[in-house]
Amino acid sequence: MRIQEQIVQDGKVVMIERDMTAEEELQHLQNIQIPKEQQIAELKAQLQSTDYKAIKYAEGWLTEEEYTPIKAERQAIRDRINELEGK
Repeated sequence: MRIQEQIVQDGKVVMIERDMTAEEELQHLQNIQIPKEQQIAELKAQLQSTDYKAIKYAEGWLTEEEYTPIKAERQAIRDRINELEGK
């Protein structure tokens, strides 16, 4: 999801557009009233979109240091899916 935010750049306030981080998307999904099934589907799609990074790590193309934040994001997504499925 794309968002707009204000930042200070060279002493001036400017508006930028950027993609939400996985953590921001999780927080966003938790804060809005989306049907549980839709949230789960969106989270699974988000998880699937990083599968290639997990494969690259498993094949040795990413270091442990490079993969650690990705691994944490993927676990947060799985935890949220499990939480929603358990309700």
